[in-house]
Amino acid sequence: MIDVDTRTDPAQDDLTVPQLFERFHQANPHIYRALVTHCRDYARNGRRPRFGIRAPWERLRWDLSTRTDRPADDYKLNDRYAPYYARLIAHQEPDLAGVFETRRAPEADEWAAQLPRPRTEQDGTDR
Repeated sequence: MIDVDTRTDPAQDDLTVPQLFERFHQANPHIYRALVTHCRDYARNGRRPRFGIRAPWERLRWDLSTRTDRPADDYKLNDRYAPYYARLIAHQEPDLAGVFETRRAPEADEWAAQLPRPRTEQDGTDR
């Protein structure tokens, strides 16, 4: 079963989209893992060397609605988070860096520019 934590609280009303994304991402790390899996699958088997996050995003949305035993409206992937996931995946997954066609999203770009440099597994240094 795939589960997504979409609990809301009144304090969210004052949060920015990047803050809401970070909260959602921390509460649902399996969403990131599933998206990475779908992105790698698409990159490996797709006909296009570059693609948008929307194909894997919608595939995950489909998975969430068909592979759970809870009502479909209990699971929400906020479309505003897709550009953040695209930038986060490209930043953290070297094999997926450069595969995304991204649209202009200044708030997501600004957020991604402040991500810490990833560490390499080989020598433990920043890349």
